[in-house]
Order: sequence, then structure tokens, then C-alpha cells
Amino acid sequence: MARFLYRSIDQGGQKAEGILSEPTRELALDRLHRMGHVPIELTQKAEGLWAKLNQQVDPFDRIDGKATAFLTRQLASLLAAGLTLERSLTVLEETTVSKSQRQMIGRLVGSLRRGSAFADALAAEDGVFPLHHISMVRAGEAAGTLPETLDSLARAQERTLAFAQSVKSALIYPAILLVLVTCTLVLVVTVVLPEFAPLFEEAGRSLPLATQIVLAIGTAVNDFWWALALAPAVLWLAGRQALRRPRTAARLHRFMLGTKRAGRWLITADLVRFFRTTGSLLENGQSLTSALGFGQSVVGNLALKDDLQKISARVRRGGYLAPQFAGLAYLPPVVNQLTRVGEETGALGAMMLQTADLLEDGFQSSLQRFLAVFAPLLTLIMGALVAAVIGSVLIGMMSINELVI
Repeated sequence: MARFLYRSIDQGGQKAEGILSEPTRELALDRLHRMGHVPIELTQKAEGLWAKLNQQVDPFDRIDGKATAFLTRQLASLLAAGLTLERSLTVLEETTVSKSQRQMIGRLVGSLRRGSAFADALAAEDGVFPLHHISMVRAGEAAGTLPETLDSLARAQERTLAFAQSVKSALIYPAILLVLVTCTLVLVVTVVLPEFAPLFEEAGRSLPLATQIVLAIGTAVNDFWWALALAPAVLWLAGRQALRRPRTAARLHRFMLGTKRAGRWLITADLVRFFRTTGSLLENGQSLTSALGFGQSVVGNLALKDDLQKISARVRRGGYLAPQFAGLAYLPPVVNQLTRVGEETGALGAMMLQTADLLEDGFQSSLQRFLAVFAPLLTLIMGALVAAVIGSVLIGMMSINELVI
């Protein structure tokens, strides 16, 4: 009997968590649904070292978000063309190149033929599909709008993936530039400077201050290179360990929210996921309290999640959503305006999706403007550092020549 840790939204819109003992993940999800809960997270509790070793046999044979988005898009297109769900999955199984995806689709087809609901078949894939994805499919099946639901899910996934890819692409050039200039500085300090060190040692304290500083740095790098090489890994591990403490992580995340423009940048991805997930769920028939609960589950910033939980509690007591967003200084004014329009017109889901698109487009525009200034500035700074190191060596050589004369 396996044990599953769960977090869910109960019938009253409250968050619940606990442990279920069931043979399989599918049965655990079924039990949650019988309890009247909407699952947010369901993870199997590993029992000992052997269970941990068997959680992932082949780390390279995974079905990632890009694959699930593509499969969802293809399935939505086939269903819209008039094919049945089972026939659509069979077509995808026959045309999919990836072995792992083909095997997964085969399992889905088998579950459907045994009489299982499509949402339950997705849930049995053990974490491949997010729980809000499964809940939207369940709602689409119940309402008879599965093709439209899958199309909405595919669009949301595609926008999220495109957003993440655009950010990564924009940061490639500055990252490469930083690495190249850093390597150049290290090469100068560790290879070039030692060649001049014997000459400079004879001059002693008569060397210019700039040359003495550069020589001291070169000596430190050569003597303690191992510490400098290990420092990034040690700092990363220490930071990761510190962030595992909820109180430390919450303080850092709250500080991020208080940094106005920088804070908005840092939480943009969380806000986009929240509004897109919540809007998609509302468009597919979920209640506002349930949709807000799912939206909070995809937010990584603990301070933002805490604020959203407080907003959900006020909404459950009968409050409107727009005034609650207006009370958060780090949210752009457009969030409050679109939310108010959505509540007044009864199109809150559509307005939330539009809010996610606007936040995403605004972030990309701001990032492009920032990089347009940052990349040349970084080039100048790094070039100045290299010039300063080389210049200090040349000044030292000139001072030695003056002493000889």
C-alpha cells in the first residue's frame, strides 16, 4: 500500500492537505474526488532508499512540457475534425516518433478501452500532466466541451513555453559575453602576469600602486584558484539550503516584492502563470474559489502566494476580486482595471487570460529595452577591466625602465 501526500481544495473552497493510503495514484485521485476535493498536488511518499532509487529509472526518457503541449494541440485538432477520442489517440500513437510518448499514448488508449475517463487516464501517468490540466480535462468531459478545453490548454501551454524560451534566448548573448570576458581576465591574470612577475619582484615597492594591486590579485588567483572555483558551487548550495527554510524563503520573496520595478520583473513569470491558469479554469466552468486555489498552486514566490491566499479568503466571504488586486502595490494598474471589467461583464476568465498576455508582452518589451542598454554597457565595463589589467602591467614596465635609466 503506497502513501500519497495531497493538497486540495475542499467543497467549501478551503485548502486541505493530508496523507492517503492507496495501492495506486489513480485510486488516490479517485478517493479525493469521492471526498469532494479538487486536487492541487499529489505526490507519493518514498519509503526508504530503495523507493527513492526506483522513482526515476531513466532520467533522459522524460515527457516534458513541450511534448505535452504538442500532444494536447494535436489531440485538440483531431477532435475538432470529428474523430472520436480513442481514434484520435490511436492516430497519435501511430504517428509519434518518440518511444516514451508512444508508450504513454498506448496506455491512455488502453485505459479508455477499459472504460476509464480520459482525465483519470491522464492522472494515472504519475505527474506527467499537471493536476490543473487534469481537472480542466475532467470539467471538459463533464460539459461535453473536450475539444475546446484541450485547445485552451494547448494555447496556454504554448504561450507559457514561448515566454520561457524568449527569456532564455534574450539572456544568451549577455551570458556568453560575460563568460568570454571572465575567461580573458583569468587568462591574463594566471598566464600573462606570471611571465612579468620576476621583473616586477626586483623593483619591489617602487612599482606603481595599480601594478601592485594587479600582482596581488594574480598571486591570490594562482594560489587559491581551487577556492575560487569551488566558491560558486558552495554559494549555490548554501543559498539553496537556506531557501528550503520557509521563513528564510518567505523573507527573501517578500523583499523581492518590495523592490518596485525589479520586484515586478522577478514575479512576472509567477503572475503570468497565475492569471493564465485561473483564467483557463474559469473559461472551462470552474468556480472562482476553485480556480483561485489552482492559480495559487502554480506560484513559486511564497510572499505572492500568501497574498493570493488572503485574497481568496476575502472572495469566499463575498468580496469582489478587483479591489483586492488594487491593494497590492506591486501589481500593475492594468490588472485591477481588467479584473473590474471582467467582473462587471461576467467575462472574468477572458479578462484574466488577457491580463496574462499583457503582462507577458510588457515583460518582453521591458527585457528587450533593458538588454539593448545592458549588453553595450557590459561590453564597456568588461573591456575597461581588461584594459585596466593590461594598462597596469604596461605602467609597471615603464616604471622599471625609468629606474634603469
